[in-house]
Amino acid sequence: MQLYVAPVDPAEDRPTRRLAGFATATAAPGETVHVYIPLTHRAYQVWDERKSAWVTAPGPYLLHASRNAADDVLTTRLKVPGRP
Repeated sequence: MQLYVAPVDPAEDRPTRRLAGFATATAAPGETVHVYIPLTHRAYQVWDERKSAWVTAPGPYLLHASRNAADDVLTTRLKVPGRP
């Protein structure tokens, strides 16, 4: 299973979607399995050339759980807060 992170309104210089993590699992036909894919703050960071550092890009994101890059099986939305 693959987990993709996609900003809802990406900036022009950002990818529209990127792989944030993955896990492997084997299931028999009709069997349900659970996978755990840790998602850290790095999934929402972008390189800021002016600061020469990784910074958190706040805003709404979509998380896509997929069997492959073209096959979303679950999508949810979340909001990453900015720094106070």
